[in-house]
Amino acid sequence: MGRWTTEHLSTLWRTAGLRDVRSTAIDITIRLRDFDEYWLPFQGGQGPAAAYLRSLDERSRSALADAVRARLTHGPGDPLLLHASALSVKGTRGGRAGSRS
Repeated sequence: MGRWTTEHLSTLWRTAGLRDVRSTAIDITIRLRDFDEYWLPFQGGQGPAAAYLRSLDERSRSALADAVRARLTHGPGDPLLLHASALSVKGTRGGRAGSRS
């Protein structure tokens, strides 16, 4: 399946019998000073990514950091910009309270 869109989600919700369906895309950009500001939370944070990082030996952690740094390229002195997108959809099922359908 290709990239999802708000139209895909709206169609699924309507097909499932929901009405008053509304969907939207939520886009954000996070501006970080540098790679270290990005990487630091993984080193002491919670969740699966931090747990995985803690499970690695020092050499493997360093190699992973280098690989991630290479993928998040930006010019020296330039901020690191991370873009994220999410799709949101909501709808109503069944009749409204106090109404007869």
